[in-house]
Amino acid sequence: MQKPNFFIIGTPKCATTGLATYLREHKDIFFSDPKEPRYFSTDFPEKHRRISTLEEYEKLFEDADGFAAVGEGSAYYLFSAVAVPNILKYNPDAKFIVLVKDPMNLAKSWHKHLVHNGYENTTDFEKALATDRNKSALTYKEIMAWPERIEWVKQHIPEGRLLVCNIDTESMASIYRRVLAFLGVEDDGRTHFPRINKGKPTSLFRRILFNLQRLRRKYKIAL
Repeated sequence: MQKPNFFIIGTPKCATTGLATYLREHKDIFFSDPKEPRYFSTDFPEKHRRISTLEEYEKLFEDADGFAAVGEGSAYYLFSAVAVPNILKYNPDAKFIVLVKDPMNLAKSWHKHLVHNGYENTTDFEKALATDRNKSALTYKEIMAWPERIEWVKQHIPEGRLLVCNIDTESMASIYRRVLAFLGVEDDGRTHFPRINKGKPTSLFRRILFNLQRLRRKYKIAL
């Protein structure tokens, strides 16, 4: 099995799903399905990790032989105290990619995401930010602190193996080309970057369905 050699480690709600989708369609790149295994963030509660055993994790890459770049995209890794060290222990040659945007805009996007998926009961952003309590793995304060987290991971990642892109100041086309160069794969000339995973209106039915799915995964209930 070919081990993953690049990781999109953050941040949530910064077009990581879009980037992963575009990379998956490149002929020389293999990307995990699901996109976010979250295996290496072992300091997070198990309910916030999709894959918990090495056997399960490596099965995600059993078809990756022959690809120049093999990756996954767990956007929580940037905020874990152990994920990056765990990854480097697993693959010392790993490369890391981070997508960011303005911290306050990120918090607003995170709030919409949490409300939509049933992790946040307070629909008013200002009130939610003031209380900073939700059922996800990350508080608003934590997710807004991505600059400090990047400085922290820089202490662990060897020079030249971390790429940081700001989606507020760079187009996705530019980010995509930078990522391809960073991974050492040929530019495939892609020019179309449709928006992926854009926010949808919150609905009670959607929130109930999402929570039922989480319970099914947690208790391994077969349909």
